[in-house]
Amino acid sequence: KLRTAQRMLQEQRLRERKIPGLPLATDSILHVKLVEVCGLPVEANVFAVISFQDQEAESGLSQTTDWEQGGQDNLPPSADSSSWHQSFTFAVSRATGTIKIDLKWAPEATSSREDALFVGQAEVDLRLLFDQKLHSLRLPLACHRFHGCIEAVLVAELQWTRSHVERLEALVRDWEAEIQQLQTRALHIKQQPPTWLSFFEAPLWSTCCSSVTESQEVVEPVHPSRVSKMLL
Repeated sequence: KLRTAQRMLQEQRLRERKIPGLPLATDSILHVKLVEVCGLPVEANVFAVISFQDQEAESGLSQTTDWEQGGQDNLPPSADSSSWHQSFTFAVSRATGTIKIDLKWAPEATSSREDALFVGQAEVDLRLLFDQKLHSLRLPLACHRFHGCIEAVLVAELQWTRSHVERLEALVRDWEAEIQQLQTRALHIKQQPPTWLSFFEAPLWSTCCSSVTESQEVVEPVHPSRVSKMLL
């Protein structure tokens, strides 16, 4: 893996071009993965509209698991969670911006999405993803449509790859440091004998052996006449 990353780093250094005055490359990408939404009192048919820097993407309808019929009148079925597990990518042209995720509910799977009801919105500041790491976020979603305020949570994974070169450099550094630690640990184990082996080399073991040897009794031979008397 390390050699593959090093090769990719060399290739990427030849291709990547930075945007003048900005800490990002021309091929900077934002990855968004919708996982699920928890706490909505709807059966399924929830979809998301993601907007970012004049770009927009729309998810498919969610699938609901472990739901049961709601107990109140005029309420749709109650769902534990609605899931998508759907991924999207967006080009990043500026180092600032907000990722907006609007959730909408289509009462019927066959109904037009233009007639869908707005459920709520979640927002993420792009600057929170500056470290280029994968962020698994639980975004609060206040839903006021269903009989008052219902607190729902949108689970999503986001990652901003500002520069493939910087990301690969960090990856190579981490792997090289990990390999160095493993080599140092292996050298230490090689130089230090196992603890169980040092027990046999300890003075205590030698003392125990010598004491056992010194305490052995000398058995004198018994004359046959004495044996016959003992048997009688």
